[in-house]
Amino acid sequence: MQLSITGRYRTPQLFPVEISVINGSDVSRYRITEHDTQVLSLPADASVILTASDTFVPARISHNGDERPLSVRISLQRASF
Repeated sequence: MQLSITGRYRTPQLFPVEISVINGSDVSRYRITEHDTQVLSLPADASVILTASDTFVPARISHNGDERPLSVRISLQRASF
C-alpha cells in the first residue's frame, strides 16, 4: 500500500506542520508545507498511527464556513508494480 501525505490544501500563511508516522517501533517525522507531498510504502496489513503537531480551522483563514480542525490530506491506495 502507499500512504500519501500532502499539504496541498494548507494555506501559505501557515507554518509547516510536523507529521509523525508510527509503524510498529519505527517512528518517522516529516515537515509538511502547502507544497509538500510525502509518499510512504506500507505492507497491506500495516497498522500505523499518524499525529500532527498543529491543526488549523479553514473558516478562520478563508472565512469559508468550514469549522473542522485540519492538518494535512492523507490517502491510501494500492501500490503499483
